[in-house]
Amino acid sequence: MFVTVTVLLLSGFLGGFIGAQVGAGAVIILPVLLFMGLPLPVAVATTAPAGWLMNAVASVKYWQSKKINLRFVLPLSVIAAIGAVVGAKLLFVIDASLLAKLFAVVFTGLGVLLFVKPESNTRTAGHLTGGRLLLGLILALILGIYGGILAAGLTTIALLVFNLVLRQPRLEAVANSVLFSALLLSTSLVVFVFSHRINYAFATPLALGSIAGSYYGAATILKKNIVYFKSLMVLVIIGVVVKLMFF
Repeated sequence: MFVTVTVLLLSGFLGGFIGAQVGAGAVIILPVLLFMGLPLPVAVATTAPAGWLMNAVASVKYWQSKKINLRFVLPLSVIAAIGAVVGAKLLFVIDASLLAKLFAVVFTGLGVLLFVKPESNTRTAGHLTGGRLLLGLILALILGIYGGILAAGLTTIALLVFNLVLRQPRLEAVANSVLFSALLLSTSLVVFVFSHRINYAFATPLALGSIAGSYYGAATILKKNIVYFKSLMVLVIIGVVVKLMFF
């Protein structure tokens, strides 16, 4: 039991540390739970408390650093939260493997775009309007449904969408994607709690580890440059794609 708790604490810490910077904390945590014998739907539900906490704690750190743009992220989060409820209910009635492979392709395309497109920290308008708002809401709904079903790499893909598609500066995209995920995952977490799908013996040490990891992760990325960001991002994208392809 001691070994199991230690592994879960360390997994939660590492997932929180990476997840607070570029997302994909669940990609680190989920394989651990599957290796320990949890069925996929239960493993996904059990990662939800840690996933929510790591994003919530990191959001506080980013808010203190004035990197979060509420006018941008709140409308997207509301729509995504609705999608997350739908996705969380679909998790137990559909084959998630096809969706995982589809998003593996999406991740690959966004990853290539990240390295082809030059870095720009030009600040855009404080909120989305017109066609960009409509595009943002559609993408947020899709991300919400995906997040409710799998959540693997959710923050990462939101980050890439905010930065590359909706034209947010890098650090602001990181901060807003973390808050976006925290708000989205709060709704799917409620569904998992009331459907009694969470294994709390595993979820508790994961959540405790993720709190510490996410705080230090957010503090780290705020001090780093684009080279560190892209290096970490490529490792995470490779990990997410491999994980999704073999879901």
